[in-house]
Amino acid sequence: MCKSKLFGGMGFLNLQAFNLALLAKQGWQILTNPTSLVAQVYKAKYFPYEDVLNSRVRSNPSYAWRSIHNSLRVLREGTRWRVGNGKRIHIWEDRWLPTPSTYKVVSPYSNFDNFPMVSSLIDEDTKWWKSDLVRPIFFPFEADSILKIPICYSLPNDQLIWMGNKRGSFSVKSAYYIAMHVVKENEFGESTSEHNQSSFWKKIWQLNVPPKIWESAKRAFLDYKESRLSSLTSLFSACNQWTSPPPSFFKINVDDTTDAGGGNSCIGVAIRDFSGSSTGALSLVLPSCFPVETTEAYALLHGVLFALEIRVDQAIFESNALSIILALNSGAAGSDIGHILEDIREASSTFSLCSFHHLKRDGNRAAHSLAKEAKSSSQ
Repeated sequence: MCKSKLFGGMGFLNLQAFNLALLAKQGWQILTNPTSLVAQVYKAKYFPYEDVLNSRVRSNPSYAWRSIHNSLRVLREGTRWRVGNGKRIHIWEDRWLPTPSTYKVVSPYSNFDNFPMVSSLIDEDTKWWKSDLVRPIFFPFEADSILKIPICYSLPNDQLIWMGNKRGSFSVKSAYYIAMHVVKENEFGESTSEHNQSSFWKKIWQLNVPPKIWESAKRAFLDYKESRLSSLTSLFSACNQWTSPPPSFFKINVDDTTDAGGGNSCIGVAIRDFSGSSTGALSLVLPSCFPVETTEAYALLHGVLFALEIRVDQAIFESNALSIILALNSGAAGSDIGHILEDIREASSTFSLCSFHHLKRDGNRAAHSLAKEAKSSSQ
């Protein structure tokens, strides 16, 4: 009955998996808040020389610790390392690659003069990967993936991030789906036979039924969708065209361009004052071809750094990357690009006044033209 309806079940909650997800939340708190009293007590007693993910049950454990330890597989399956300075990440043993199959390096082991940590692949002077070292060691597809991993200029500490959702923030709901996979493996081992039946059961559940059963649910969904769209429209409808900033303010517009077919990503930055006059422009080719969201974050980071370079004091930043603006303003930092967002927040704290806003592409043409100019010059 706990199987998905797509696989012939009733879609009921699996209490064992749900319990593991709740326990995993406690483990996540210990992992992400090691200075809390609970985390310090458990660490002193059960894992004094390692982190919680590599801990052992040990002899005569408490019921609470044994329960939390049983849920740690959910955290191991749902987390991977986000590269900062690479000093905590073992090249071959840890999960740190953006490859969902294993998140681990599959290239043959190679001997290093020093301990094989990811930091040995990063040039601390250029704040970028040592491509001349990466390409001979790893398979070509793996080397390409590594060289697309963004590196921050501040080289922050490495951080474990949650992969259960795009925000990178732990939730019991996302942990539940991972726990379901863990429970299924424990009971039956890995199997793909159910997926072959998904189309059959999907047709079963899409059969016509008396309309009264679905009427209230459909009405509630439509009401929610309408209210959501109206709220978003009211929030961003006034941001269709570029407008000049208030006196003493500067407006910094950023945009990017990424070619999925190859070639490095590029960004553009346009800075104008309250009269609309241009006070600065930047076209920049990035060191690799990044995913769109990563390129958008880099564009905003370079916009902040460029504004600081020309001594802007009061700044209004605009980008047509809605997800980046929302993440910045909400304080999110758990995703793949969370360290870039943290760099943006830290750098922007230097301004006396600063804000980030969404602007649709039609109003962001100046920055987009600069990004395209950088793309043309790189070809």
